[in-house]
Amino acid sequence: MKYILLLLLFPFITNAQHTVKGTFKSPKQYQTALLYKVEGARQLYKAHSPITSIKNPIIPSNHIGSFTLKVPENLKPGAYRIFYDTQNNGYVDFLYNKEDVVFEFIQKIEGEIKFKESKENLLYTNFLDEITPAQYVTDSLQQVYLKTPKKSIVKQYKKSLKKTKSIQNSYLEKSKETMALDFIKASFNHRSALPLPANELVEYNKKHYFDNIDFTNQNLLNSSFVIERVANYINTYKTEGKSSLPLIKTALDKINDTAFKSGIVMYFISQYAHLKDAEIVNELFENYFDKLPKEHQDASFKEKMKEQIKVAYNVVAPDFSWKDGKKTSKLSELKDGENYILVFYSTGCSHCVREIPQLYTFMKQYNNIKVVAFAMEKDEYDWLNFKADLEDWHHAIGLGKWENKTARTYQVHSTPTYYILDKDKKFIDFPDSLKDLKKGIKALN
Repeated sequence: MKYILLLLLFPFITNAQHTVKGTFKSPKQYQTALLYKVEGARQLYKAHSPITSIKNPIIPSNHIGSFTLKVPENLKPGAYRIFYDTQNNGYVDFLYNKEDVVFEFIQKIEGEIKFKESKENLLYTNFLDEITPAQYVTDSLQQVYLKTPKKSIVKQYKKSLKKTKSIQNSYLEKSKETMALDFIKASFNHRSALPLPANELVEYNKKHYFDNIDFTNQNLLNSSFVIERVANYINTYKTEGKSSLPLIKTALDKINDTAFKSGIVMYFISQYAHLKDAEIVNELFENYFDKLPKEHQDASFKEKMKEQIKVAYNVVAPDFSWKDGKKTSKLSELKDGENYILVFYSTGCSHCVREIPQLYTFMKQYNNIKVVAFAMEKDEYDWLNFKADLEDWHHAIGLGKWENKTARTYQVHSTPTYYILDKDKKFIDFPDSLKDLKKGIKALN
């Protein structure tokens, strides 16, 4: 009899596959839900499901999309991400710990996510919903104290702080033996027992920023949590006009896990390469990336990033030469300006044909700033006629247009592209438009 009962139960046991279900209420109509496992800075694809949409009967201009994704049976517990809008980096992060997960996404200004089912995610999001406004009150009272350091404010501050700790302790108890416990512990912002004067506040908060984060905890490391916290630390405490390197060093020196350190170092190298900050990128390579074990050093990544920061702030612009009549000129050898405008354009580009003459007229009032106009062309015929009206500029041509070596070195992806250089040909600005270029030029004088 026991064997018959086991055989009857077996199909139900083996078919108890967990699912992730999502509903999207949005003006947009999403097509596919992509499941990724988050491991620090890495995202590993796991599965996908189509999103089916219908018109919202209450708001006809909106859609209601839904999906049901069967979780692979061997999927490990951890932090996961559902991408629903890859073009705009739209995703939902969640914890998976061998249970069904159901959420609803409502598109507002930033988007609101509500978990309907999942002990792990409900614990963590409910904690955040309670602790965030409570900590806001504590921080607001600290700001009031800076202006009005009265005993009554101290009393209110202590009461508010006690409330936040009560909320935390309550959820620490509720979340025992769950994955959410690690995130709840780490999400609590450390604050001083008493409100502090202005000359102590920032340094105190900076010193204790990471107190509640366990940098050895694999659940935290194998999620986006630590990277996001480190990025927030840098953005919160960076000072305009000063390098962020000391802040980055403080954070990175807390991390001993080699695999995670490799990922976060590469993440910040990519971020600062995008910001064209060659100083920080080079420091991260020299002091962190190059000291990683060889198996954690991605040579192709390093080559790509080094190539990218050839065009970056305070870096000498890559040299190139051109024929100026019978004479050969080189960018590095120009001595006729206090600053230089380097513009990549094409006579086959309608924006260029309109903007370059406008720039020429504008530059007549700035005799100390010289222009190097680099034309990306298939041939030189239209260029010869076009440049004839642009006297006193330095004119170079690169045949092959987008495949031209100089244009590729300068990472030109659209025309016109503008750069502002100092007298030593170092990059000092990267205007996105003619309007921004004019602002940058005015700022030099």
